[in-house]
Amino acid sequence: MDVSTITVFMMWMAMVSAIKIQLIPPYPVTKSSVTLNVTGITGNIWTCLWFKGPNTSFEYQILTYMPAHNSLVAGGKKYFTRAQVFPNGSLSITDLNVNDSGEYRVQIQSQTATQASIDLRVYELVGKPVITAFHSQVQEFDAINLTCSAANADTIIWKKDDASLQDDNRLSADTMTITLSSVNRTDAGEYQCEAQNKASKSTSDLYTLTVSYASECSTCDTNTAVISGVACAAVLIVAVLFTICFLLYKKCFHPVHEITDIVDQVTFITRNHIWIANNYLSTTVDIMFIKLPYTIQISSGS
Repeated sequence: MDVSTITVFMMWMAMVSAIKIQLIPPYPVTKSSVTLNVTGITGNIWTCLWFKGPNTSFEYQILTYMPAHNSLVAGGKKYFTRAQVFPNGSLSITDLNVNDSGEYRVQIQSQTATQASIDLRVYELVGKPVITAFHSQVQEFDAINLTCSAANADTIIWKKDDASLQDDNRLSADTMTITLSSVNRTDAGEYQCEAQNKASKSTSDLYTLTVSYASECSTCDTNTAVISGVACAAVLIVAVLFTICFLLYKKCFHPVHEITDIVDQVTFITRNHIWIANNYLSTTVDIMFIKLPYTIQISSGS
């Protein structure tokens, strides 16, 4: 290659690199729009060609546009109706979806031939992250993994009691999981994670981790056993007392339904009462219970 050829090639490279493409907005999301804004063009644009792919061959061509006619000249194999070109050579894409991501190239023909490329990534909004674990309450020295899951997230940021855990060596390589291999009292508290990508972010609800200490758990178990034992003993004692009272009642009380005077005078003497019947007045005495022992004295009237 002679010197003149090299000089022409370098001049062409300088012209090619003179224009740039800027994404507006820089981090577009699905169902929104983006403009691939072309800057650095000198002079009037004669033709503008847009491509989606690794090069400017026809199979990757989206469209050809001629600003002088303010019309689309031709659509290429990659053409889609959501794409629109402006007179300054910029390309707008509406109603974005993730399949619109890829490498875009523009080729501008004015007084000079120039081209530029840019990588477009269409983001989806981050879903609300959720912290999960096998248990929310663990005992001292147990092991537990806290995992933060969120759709469409590129980065996970952890906090505990509003303090960052990003430098904690217990985080996994993808920062989704924090592993507490031997839980102690300092690990108890409120955990929270934030899921991010370049277009959006979302924060989880607080996750409260409670740590029970072994000595406290033993005391709690002992107290529970003692209380249960006392309750059972109380029920047993009440049952025994009830049985004893019932047996004494059966032994010491005798029902008497009817006593009728058939003699001159009958005196019933009990511990608390005396009932008398004589031959002048026939009396029927209904006594439900007479306490034993009792004495019955019969005497003839004069």
